[in-house]
Amino acid sequence: MNRLCQKKLLSYVIDENDARIYIYTPLRSREECLEEKSRRFADSYFSGSYANAAAALLKNTALTEAQMEELKGILETCKGRHSETGRDKKMNKRKDL
Repeated sequence: MNRLCQKKLLSYVIDENDARIYIYTPLRSREECLEEKSRRFADSYFSGSYANAAAALLKNTALTEAQMEELKGILETCKGRHSETGRDKKMNKRKDL
């Protein structure tokens, strides 16, 4: 618990009625931790390439039809975010002119 507090992942308070009781609270959500862990994994093993990391994880995996559909949905969401970002950049360039 001490290490997690030092890494600023947890905080704690001491119970007002009993100094032997520590109440711990997470400082980051599960999603934030998973996101950082995924980024570190891709950086460490795949030179930051999320595509190569995903390919390596899926290469020898038998996926169900439902899992493949779920992955397609995730890719479409990512594609939508990417195209919106590109569109925003184009719009900002036009405004600058």
